[in-house]
Amino acid sequence: MKDKKKRVKIPEDIQVEVLYSSDRTCCVCNERGKAIQIHHIDDEPSNNKIENLVVLCLYCHDDAHIVGGSGKKLNSSQVIKYRDEWIMRVKKRRDAADELASVKSVGNANAGIYYKENFDSLEWYLSELTRMKKITIGRAKIRWASGISMEVKMGIYEVIDFYQEALVELATYYPENHFTENDLKNYINEIIANSFQWHRAISDTYSKDEWKGTMFDQSIAYEAMEETEGRIIDMVRHLSMRCNINYNEWEKDWKKK
Repeated sequence: MKDKKKRVKIPEDIQVEVLYSSDRTCCVCNERGKAIQIHHIDDEPSNNKIENLVVLCLYCHDDAHIVGGSGKKLNSSQVIKYRDEWIMRVKKRRDAADELASVKSVGNANAGIYYKENFDSLEWYLSELTRMKKITIGRAKIRWASGISMEVKMGIYEVIDFYQEALVELATYYPENHFTENDLKNYINEIIANSFQWHRAISDTYSKDEWKGTMFDQSIAYEAMEETEGRIIDMVRHLSMRCNINYNEWEKDWKKK
């Protein structure tokens, strides 16, 4: 009888890093909102080194374990390649979103400080945020116009990344540790991941093997994008009560097509 491998719980800080770096998304299928697991690449559940861990959805996780006539559908070399390429793509998206949402590109002397220390800067930041939103949407429209499913979906992801970074920046106007004592970016990333999971769950009325159509993932991403934008609007509405900002005018400009 084959000895059962000893499983050691993955430390929480390593779990957080692995999940966040992969955007809580399977590195193989890249479909956000699917149930995920952290997979041990070498099939050794006691080896919790970060380079041995990867995020897979339940289906791809099965492919990495099930052995058929010609071996696993996903071997360790393939999984590592998928992981490294996906993490690099996520980082590039986030870097681009952060550059816009933090308004570092405008060269303002206030950029990079904690805005919560000076509510006078909030009006300036919201004006710049609206301008940067229009740039982000303009870039995404190029992808959307391609008509290619993956390009359309990636365009939506880029907008969501921008909204995510904007939420992080807006959160700095609140008292320290107001939302979480841990990493703020990870906290907001998890909220958005839950949004994807919710919209996937209520949309997926199909059986496991039933084809859902090319628009399925796009519609889920779109719903998550709309919900994330709604969180920005809600935060600004509440923050505007603390300072001299005409919320109605800002919202009108923000929603302008």
